[in-house]
Amino acid sequence: MISRFLSRCALYADRFLYATPEGLGLAAEPVEFRARGGVKLRGWLLRGTKRGTVVFCPGNSGNVSSHLEYLRLGLRAGYSVLGFDYRGFGRSDGEADLRTIVQDVEAACQFIAVHTGEPYALFGLSIGAGAALAAAGRAGAAAVGVVGEGVFDMGGMLRGLLAEGCFGPVRIRAVGGLTGSLAERSRRRLVGLRLPSPLARLIGWAATAFYPFEGKSPRSLASGLGKKPVLLVHGVTDEILPFEAAIDLHGLLPGRKRLWLVPGTGHAQEPVLACSREYTAQLEDFLDCAFTGTPPLTPAVRVSSVPAPPRETGGVRVRLGLDAAAVASRPRGPVLLSAMGGGILRQVLLDGSEEAVLEFPGPIEGIFPLRLLRPELDARADTYVRGGYQAVFRAMVDAVNGRDLGRLDAALEAHLRLERADPFDFFAALYCLRGAQAALGGVPSWPGKNLEVARRSLERFLVLWASNPALPGEQVADSPARWVRGQLEKLAGG
Repeated sequence: MISRFLSRCALYADRFLYATPEGLGLAAEPVEFRARGGVKLRGWLLRGTKRGTVVFCPGNSGNVSSHLEYLRLGLRAGYSVLGFDYRGFGRSDGEADLRTIVQDVEAACQFIAVHTGEPYALFGLSIGAGAALAAAGRAGAAAVGVVGEGVFDMGGMLRGLLAEGCFGPVRIRAVGGLTGSLAERSRRRLVGLRLPSPLARLIGWAATAFYPFEGKSPRSLASGLGKKPVLLVHGVTDEILPFEAAIDLHGLLPGRKRLWLVPGTGHAQEPVLACSREYTAQLEDFLDCAFTGTPPLTPAVRVSSVPAPPRETGGVRVRLGLDAAAVASRPRGPVLLSAMGGGILRQVLLDGSEEAVLEFPGPIEGIFPLRLLRPELDARADTYVRGGYQAVFRAMVDAVNGRDLGRLDAALEAHLRLERADPFDFFAALYCLRGAQAALGGVPSWPGKNLEVARRSLERFLVLWASNPALPGEQVADSPARWVRGQLEKLAGG
């Protein structure tokens, strides 16, 4: 009973068909297989040129048909990709349930092992990252490696929510980006509740113990993975799931590991929008190493202290550089250094023999180097930032996180004033849909109905959806466009 209630509150499953691989110009084989309990799961298998299959585990909102950019990432890396829906999501049977998500991932892995006879790796987003890591850590799991974007720590989330009104864990209070400027970290306050820290820790611990999802704790995830290689990806400006969860998990992993703290990006598929070319290269390099059993090359960093402490902070000043082997290694390219100390995260790019002197209020607590493989200009990423889409996308995310219909309405109107461009219009249409559902009173956590906002959101959705004829239209039974048209007709009929 408790598990069903929590699943209904925590999972945002739907049955819409948002897009198809064929619509993106990708050949795909529809597949179905059975999970524990005989429940039939469905998805697509896209064939690559290299030996090995990536099992993709979607995030919480929507279903796999709204995550096709990630399937395309794996295919661009050269590997076959299985994208599937958990039970209760998309075209899969059953009812969405936190207790069975990891079981469904296991069923997908077993299907690939039998259907293709190839080795497989796991790739998960948000709740799918936790599920992928948990499935890979189970006894007998044969995954050669795991990629997780947007991992979370349920205990830290609840402690932060109860003590500060924001999801935790948060230890970094300011971030110094690649421009060198230091900015206070932006956090989205979700509730007004503020309990004393000891009480928040106690309640958070108890609630986490009863939370029926296996991928809820970095410590439990790390303990089962053994020496399996892991790539963790997390947006530095993610206001919902703090990047400290990725740092904590990285520190606990005993095997080969990489951590990519993506500068200037948040949650909910933004890394793939903001840097798809680099993401593809990082994914391909990691998977090549995982499938061949080759240790990945991690640049070594030289750290030396600078005698004079910074006057402003009274902390430490350090000089960072790459060692000789890292400078001479192939492939060459700039190295992204993410260093934290004294409650501050600083990021800097080093190329060749360059050095950087950084200041921190306290001792260095961690340095995470990552060689960038495609540093040249990414045309889509440039359009995303310079074309105004990133600013509007952030405003949409912020409004949804704050359950603010007025701000979401304004952000969607701002997007309509931009030039039509895919895939940005696709994601904006999803926010139109979310806004319409909330304004119609169909999302319990949002305040009240607003039929005028609902009408505008529905009309905007149709404009954006129609800009891409490859998306499922109103003639498709489970297309969101058909649902939107029906809602507009109801509103017109009074």
